[in-house]
Amino acid sequence: MTGTKWFKAIGIIIRNPEFADVRSPEGVAPTKNPCVPIIAVPTTAGTAAEVTINYVITDVEKERKFVCVDPHDMPIVAVVDPEMMSSMPKGLTASTGMDALTHAIEGYTTKAAWEMTDMFHLEAIRLISKNLRGAVENTKEGREGMAL
Repeated sequence: MTGTKWFKAIGIIIRNPEFADVRSPEGVAPTKNPCVPIIAVPTTAGTAAEVTINYVITDVEKERKFVCVDPHDMPIVAVVDPEMMSSMPKGLTASTGMDALTHAIEGYTTKAAWEMTDMFHLEAIRLISKNLRGAVENTKEGREGMAL
């Protein structure tokens, strides 16, 4: 079990014992207590679990994925180290990078966008288009660019 998403789920369960397992916070969880403090170290560039209230759990046993949304599950610190991405398979690097690109495009095109968010989303689109191929090929520059 690895990844920020698992630590978020476990952190919620520790402080909210009425949630029995990692499946129980599915959807918008009505938790009462913040999770235990989490220092997130992402191994991919794309899911953003280290900086959002959302995470996706893959339930291998039931062959499905589900989303958890909880403002109590935010990590207190995110340490983004491009070197942590170096051991990821090419396919995972490509798919999470495309996920990041999709988020940036969605953020830019949403009706809720404004000048400030446009600036960040356009820069994300530029960085991803410049660095994703290099990240997939596992170059230092590509990983560093995607970590931004």
